[in-house]
Amino acid sequence: MLYRSAFIPLFAVCAVCAFFAASATDLHAREITDMYKRKVTVPDRITRVYTISPSVMYLLYSLDPDLLAGVPRKIQDSQTQFFKKSFLDLPELGGSSGTGMNLNIELLLKIKPDVLILWGDDGSYDEKTAANLEKLGIPVIAVAADSVDEYADTFEFLGNLLNRENRAKELSDYARKILGEVKAAVAKIPAARRVTVYNTRVGGGLSAACVDSHHARLIPLAGGINLVPCVSKVFTGIENLNMEQVILMNPAAILTLDAEFFKNVYKDNRWAGISAVKSKKVYLAPSVPVNWFGGPPSHMGLLGLQWLTNSLYPQDYPKDIEKETVDFMKLFFQHDMTRQEARKIIDGN
Repeated sequence: MLYRSAFIPLFAVCAVCAFFAASATDLHAREITDMYKRKVTVPDRITRVYTISPSVMYLLYSLDPDLLAGVPRKIQDSQTQFFKKSFLDLPELGGSSGTGMNLNIELLLKIKPDVLILWGDDGSYDEKTAANLEKLGIPVIAVAADSVDEYADTFEFLGNLLNRENRAKELSDYARKILGEVKAAVAKIPAARRVTVYNTRVGGGLSAACVDSHHARLIPLAGGINLVPCVSKVFTGIENLNMEQVILMNPAAILTLDAEFFKNVYKDNRWAGISAVKSKKVYLAPSVPVNWFGGPPSHMGLLGLQWLTNSLYPQDYPKDIEKETVDFMKLFFQHDMTRQEARKIIDGN
């Protein structure tokens, strides 16, 4: 289902739908097939795009930030230096539940995007959300943005859709290269050496990502074994555990997004007997300019995958993560940084 699920308040919309649909009609339209096999008629030339998903917003930013007509949520103040001012000045319209905001239909109609691009999650499609949005007369397109192994195809699709083929090829080629490198390295690691991983998000180390959570999909790609075998009861795939459960798991590595937990874990006696703590293998996922390990999922996961694989298997996947961070930020964000600045991000400073 879509990133789930946008509540679309369609009050007062029907009166303007016909007008908006007429204004959106392009005499030189074309029919495309989106990434979920839906036939959609779109303008031949697309210059204004909106997405209700932060995940797709980041993909579009890297492809061409000038295409975006608005954003589902603003960038955090601490991260604005990585983004163009014109992007930071875009209106905030809200969108999916991941933004914590409802979509502002009135403002959406004012900005008049040529297309709406949605995140189709797990190969299915939220027809109700799509149908509500289609009533606005805006072509609705679904793309795959759930896992890093989809992003090469997604960049190519967006490049063809938005007439940005050359730029899309740069980004998709990078994605395929990195995925190929990691896959080849991990394939050589015998099962007996695979590292067990406990992935805690927030909550003092006791909130964990289930194996089927999109927040945990880098773990198996990096050759790790996720020790939280639950089937997600909620869309995020995050479950609350207790200390006894974690002690029984006894992970060889702990991956966390919780800076406070990371700061205190080596001083907390409750965690002292766990293998990951004893061997100093607790890792804080970098979070600048967007979290490398999801929240929301994004193509930062391509960098996160390299960092995690190198952290778990430094000898099998030797990688200069500082240099890779510098190169990644230049390619995807057109942002220049020094190795020292990259190191601060990697260390969580």
